[in-house]
Amino acid sequence: MLGVGITAVIILAGGLVLGWQSAIRWTLLVLGLAYVVTLVAGQAALDARSPMYAGGLLLLAELGYWSVGASLPAQADSGVSAQRVIAIVITVLTAIGVGALLFLVAGLPIAAGATLTAVGIGAAIAAMGIIGALVWRRR
Repeated sequence: MLGVGITAVIILAGGLVLGWQSAIRWTLLVLGLAYVVTLVAGQAALDARSPMYAGGLLLLAELGYWSVGASLPAQADSGVSAQRVIAIVITVLTAIGVGALLFLVAGLPIAAGATLTAVGIGAAIAAMGIIGALVWRRR
């Protein structure tokens, strides 16, 4: 796995030097796949570090895209930078907290059944609707 990590660092560094935003996506893909392969190959279940790993990937994405976009003149304002740092910190900590909460809830002994399945499907549909609405508003 060390080779995969080194590959991800090389892809990210090259992308940041060249201003290639796609390198950040590829880096996240490589690191995400490496984590999945580690879980599958070791036949291990998700562990308590999973939310931290996800938060780290989110932080990598935010800082990577910010670094590539920093060459734009509109990004030079220090007030914007301070606000962005605060937003990134809040976003990453919230993601880690929600991930940890979901991890804890997933471990609760709940009897499965049709009602629980229906609630899960409804929650998934609601989540996709919220994500779709957020994406639609950004356009």
